[in-house]
Parts: sequence; structure tokens; C-alpha cells
Amino acid sequence: MEYLGTEKTVNKINPQVSVCITTYQHAAFIKKCVNSALDQETTFPIEIIIGEDESTDGTRQICKKFAEQHQDSIRLFLRSREDVRYINGHPTGRHNFLETLKAARGKYIAFCDGDDYWIDSQKLQKQYDYMESDEDISMSIHDAYVVDKNEQKKSIFPKIEYQSIIKPERIIEKGGGFCATNSTFFRSNMLLNMPDWFVDAYVGDYSLYLLAIEHGKIGALPDIMSCYRSGHTNSWSDLSNRAQHLNNYLESLKTMLFAFNEYSDHKYNDSTHIRIALEEIYTAFKIILSGKLSYLSELSIHDKKYILSAFKNILKRKLGL
Repeated sequence: MEYLGTEKTVNKINPQVSVCITTYQHAAFIKKCVNSALDQETTFPIEIIIGEDESTDGTRQICKKFAEQHQDSIRLFLRSREDVRYINGHPTGRHNFLETLKAARGKYIAFCDGDDYWIDSQKLQKQYDYMESDEDISMSIHDAYVVDKNEQKKSIFPKIEYQSIIKPERIIEKGGGFCATNSTFFRSNMLLNMPDWFVDAYVGDYSLYLLAIEHGKIGALPDIMSCYRSGHTNSWSDLSNRAQHLNNYLESLKTMLFAFNEYSDHKYNDSTHIRIALEEIYTAFKIILSGKLSYLSELSIHDKKYILSAFKNILKRKLGL
């Protein structure tokens, strides 16, 4: 349901960029997120689409107030928890994520989770100009600060040295931690025919990167233009780390990667299998750290010949190579 209907001023513009914000239980963060989108300075029209997933902490009320005050910029969609998509028995934000993307009318989509925010008022303009300069680029990303709950900057991620095109193999092997999700800026036509593996993905960011690979090149800008929060209880990374059923989570990722491998006609077969091996190694580490060693017996290894390559991958990252 689109809050306040479809006769608002924002519904009558022809946006070049749709800013998609998904939020759930982000009362402490959503104001900063939305304001960072409202503060964008562009030479083209934009729309801000907020998908609110029926929070109980006051997030929904904050979003309604924003929508009422900025009817020339904001389209708010109020989701119901009855529509939450369950994957392997666990509730996810997948329905809200997909429906928010589907509502976008712009040529491009810029994504931001409700607990993150942008710090450069020229972010959209810079990425728009970059994408317009090369029609073969399907997605662009940029550097971001990783911040803690006190807004203290912990690191820069992923440390892009110069404007460049990133090799698909690197993206596949890096996984969901490839970049800050709130740095992504991509062509909306990527979503016209969404494959099942993308729709059913457990984690949205990684599947989005994989989809972009099959639609063009992924470009990187060295500008630090956003802040990515790490470590609070409602972040996707935290939910993943606290997952009780690590093996189920692993099997979901493997299913997605197997399907992507078919979808891409096995062009990246080795990188896909290295990523699967990495996921198996990480799952084993998490199970050991959890102290529930009995779950190790349930861990399935798809192809042992990729384990060594995966360990070399981990070593290179640790050494910064």
C-alpha cells in the first residue's frame, strides 16, 4: 500500500534515479538515512521510495511523518508482517526488498538500508554521471566508512584506490562482503526478468551483485560517500552471525550459487565453486566458535578440490594481497 495514495507531487515526476530504502526496527537510525537522501543535490529528478516492514519500535511513525512532510520527494510503502518471506523457516526482509525495488520508476536505482546513510550530497550525481558515460556498466559502487553504534569510524571499505572496473571473479569470490550495500547504484532494467535464484535469495546484497555481473560491468569509484553501520542487533550481518541453523543458511547460499552457475552458463565455474568452498569453511568456523561441535557432522562439502584454493583466498585477504 502506498501511503497517501498516488496523487502526490512525487508520483507525477519522471525520476531518473529511484532511491530505495528498506527499513525494519530502525527507529534510532532512519531519520539520518532519509535525510541523507533528501540532502542529495542533482541536476535530474529523483524519487525516494521507503519500504517499511511493519516495525514495532516507532520506525513506521517516523516514516509516515517524512512522507507527509515531503510529498514532492517521498513514496512510502507500508508492508505487513503477514507478507514476510520465510526462507528455511526464518523470516527475512526479502519481500520488502523486492517490492521496494519493483516500485522504482527511475532509469537507475540507488539502494540504502534504513540503518545506513550517505555523507556526500553529490553521491547520486557522481554515480549518475559515471554510469551515463558507459552504457556497458550495470552497477557502480564506492568506498564507505564502517562505523559503530557511536558513529565512530572504524575503517574504510572496500578501499578502492582508483576508478576501475572490477573483475567478475573477484566479486563472486568475495561474496556478500564485496562492498557496502549502500554504495550500490545500478540500472533498473536489471530487474525486468528476475531469475528465481535472485527472488529466493536469503541475502539480498550478494544476489544483487551476481545479477549485475550478468548484465554488464561493475565499476568502482574511490570517493568515500557513505557510512555503513556494523554490529547493531538488527543489521543483516549480525542476524547472519547469530543464525541458529548455520547449515541451513549454508545450503541456501549454495543453492543460489549453483543456480547462478547455470544462469551464467558456467562462465565463472571455478570462482563459483571457490566461493562455495569459502562458505563451507566459514560455516565450520562459526559452528566451532558457537561451541556446538555436533553440527559439524551435518556440514556437507560439495567439492573438496576447491578447499585448498579457498584457503589460499583467505590467506591472500589476511595478507592484504
